[in-house]
Amino acid sequence: MITVATIKKGDKIIMKFFTFLIFTAILFSGFIQSNNKEPEKSIYPHYDIRLSIDPRAHEIKVNGSIELNLSLVNDDTLTFYLDRGMDVTSFELNGKDIAIVDTSRSDNRFMPMARKIFIDMSALSQDDKISTITFSYYGKVSELPEMYPNRIGPQWTEMGLYYPWFPFSINQLRSFTYNLAVEAPDQYEVLGLGGLEKKNGYTEIRNNTPTSDIVVCLSKEVKVNSSEIGENKIKIFYHSFDSAMVKDIAESISMMIGQYNEWFGKKNNDISMIESRRKIGGGYARTGGVVLSGLDREKFYKDIISYEKYFAHEFAHLWWYKADVNTWEDWINESFAEYSALMIIRKKHGHEAFDNIIERKRETIEDTPPIWGSDRMGEDNEIVQKVLYNKGPIILYELEENIGYKEFVKFCSKLITNNISSTSGLLELLETTNGKDVSESFEKMLKTI
Repeated sequence: MITVATIKKGDKIIMKFFTFLIFTAILFSGFIQSNNKEPEKSIYPHYDIRLSIDPRAHEIKVNGSIELNLSLVNDDTLTFYLDRGMDVTSFELNGKDIAIVDTSRSDNRFMPMARKIFIDMSALSQDDKISTITFSYYGKVSELPEMYPNRIGPQWTEMGLYYPWFPFSINQLRSFTYNLAVEAPDQYEVLGLGGLEKKNGYTEIRNNTPTSDIVVCLSKEVKVNSSEIGENKIKIFYHSFDSAMVKDIAESISMMIGQYNEWFGKKNNDISMIESRRKIGGGYARTGGVVLSGLDREKFYKDIISYEKYFAHEFAHLWWYKADVNTWEDWINESFAEYSALMIIRKKHGHEAFDNIIERKRETIEDTPPIWGSDRMGEDNEIVQKVLYNKGPIILYELEENIGYKEFVKFCSKLITNNISSTSGLLELLETTNGKDVSESFEKMLKTI
């Protein structure tokens, strides 16, 4: 019997945003890193995809696979979303054609032109612990309402989860790694968030740190600003930014990555920023990269602290990503990333700017539930946002005030190096490093504030 996974109204699809920049949706935040490590296949699903794009015809052709650990799937049915314009030629699990394609209208407002594909997992045995889903399809990509950032066309193509152009399991496999090979007409530059490498006849986009989207952009005319800080490569793809603004953005990102390397441990990251050619639809971030539209010099410098906090939060997810994103434990990912961003603001813009943000956050958390056991997938997304991005950082601020800046940074570094992914593990480490009283006090805040 096939059971259908449902999406709750107001469910947050991981993204932090500016109210003046983002249209109406809450997007995903992912995690992008380019290095020589192999993907964490035993923990996260891994996509291998070959994508051919014809922007003029609005058509794509896709062949690929997903390798996944069955321990990640707790339901008898695995549900994927895929753009309804795709003609699915195959969708198999371990060589068995057991997928069912739903023809009804999308039930998810973030993917209004998608349809669902169901795979019955109940027949799999423990011998199939590491399983492979293979798929192939082609077709004309659907036309989304203009407020959505995804589109395909001869002047500008920007594809991602809003179609989605790749099989996307929003609830069950929301974090994954991927290798993507993109074939496009010669006159187009292929852009993506993270590491890019041009090969013979295609462009490879490789992402070995968990993310929740596969963003692909095509443009005929694009400028590139490249810079490095240590082993970290930063690329800004732009069309209209002036050189001084690009320079300031690159220096700001370099400062953030350099500081995170110092605080939390060095990583070899490729960071991308893409200026979209579309005029509406807002911007969004995936850790390791951001896509911006409608941004001019005046707007950027007027709200520079907000922009830099936005960037710093997303880049912090290169370090903060290991907790379960589907449960209340996600506060470790989101609250630590947000507080890391606030520490960047304090470092660059001073205590006054930092204190102002802290006070604004305090004003929003009255009558919100404690972090401990909170409903991460709750229908009231505004409450979820306040708990993760306001209350969590306030509690971390109180912890830093209690143990001191240096001890707090050391504790954060040890959380990361020890691969702590649960609150119980965090509290055990806090007791080891700073004593039982500190750990119990912090646990009380998580349960009562």
